[in-house]
Amino acid sequence: MRSNKPMNKGNSNIITENHSRILNLPMIKFESIFDFYSEEPPAISVQIGVNEQKIIHEQILRMRQWNVEKPCFSWTIYSPEREELRGIVIRKVEWDIGKDKELIKANIREFPQEYVEKWPDITTVNYYIELSHYKDIRNALNNLDNIIRSGIVLEKNDNPNWEWRDLEVKRLYDWGQIHNTWSTHMKNQRVENVLKTLIDILNFYSDKIENKVQVIDLRYSVLPESYKSLI
Repeated sequence: MRSNKPMNKGNSNIITENHSRILNLPMIKFESIFDFYSEEPPAISVQIGVNEQKIIHEQILRMRQWNVEKPCFSWTIYSPEREELRGIVIRKVEWDIGKDKELIKANIREFPQEYVEKWPDITTVNYYIELSHYKDIRNALNNLDNIIRSGIVLEKNDNPNWEWRDLEVKRLYDWGQIHNTWSTHMKNQRVENVLKTLIDILNFYSDKIENKVQVIDLRYSVLPESYKSLI
């Protein structure tokens, strides 16, 4: 352990450190903010009742899809344990990329700087689900585990439809993680089918949840406002 920050070494007389903001192009910044929201927070705490302690849930699965015109989205599942599910939190992040594209096209010439500083059209939902209410989610996750636990093998897709641009799955286990991202140039139809089933189940649950908890604490590594100010 040291009290000073790490030193940069190399074969130059001087090594400098600088912070460069992303180019002032709204769509690039908007996508970066979507990526941030869909990767964060690494943990979520849940207080079910007023007098109960908070329980920390960590990310165990992230599914993310970048679309061309339809909204980009991610679904993330959080649990106190990576492989033995108890109560879980499901989190959806959705970015209406088409709406932001049209808004920027219509206004960017007159108000370029104003749109660089705006927030993208992103919504998030965060739901705590009790053990007795997510049998379908657990079964679909088990099906996914059975397919990807040894890795995801991709093959060339000769007929890409370009409905989506990139697809990501990240599954954390006690022993490590499986993490892969691919475009429609490649495919694994079995994995994609199971992901679609799980996503449909999560969308169904998000429309049906009625139980209430006291507090859901989104434990960001960096607050969204701070991240936005840096890019």
